[in-house]
Amino acid sequence: MANNNLSKTPVICLIITYFCITLAASIIENNPIKGYEISVYTSTPEVWLLLGAVAVGGIIFTIYSISSRNPENNLWTLSLCAILLSNLLIVLIPYLRDYAFSDGGDHLSHFGWVIVKN
Repeated sequence: MANNNLSKTPVICLIITYFCITLAASIIENNPIKGYEISVYTSTPEVWLLLGAVAVGGIIFTIYSISSRNPENNLWTLSLCAILLSNLLIVLIPYLRDYAFSDGGDHLSHFGWVIVKN
């Protein structure tokens, strides 16, 4: 009976990982920008905690799953996909939060606009 519970543990961990990705995506989508924001990191800190947990958990689970040397165990592919989905979500945060992009300027000009606006 104990072996049956151990085989369900990785699946439950993967379900929690994908739930965290879904929760982070819904938080991003339901919190559009309300004005000029200096940093995307300070506006949604819980998203970064969730995505960090997904990345760390996915890496640990991938290494554990590959090192178990069980040829029937293909769960490492799902954990690798979770890591890739969290990275894709990080790249898409400006698009999902409706940030306006400007091709002019660099980091120092952005800093200058922050000082002018605030």
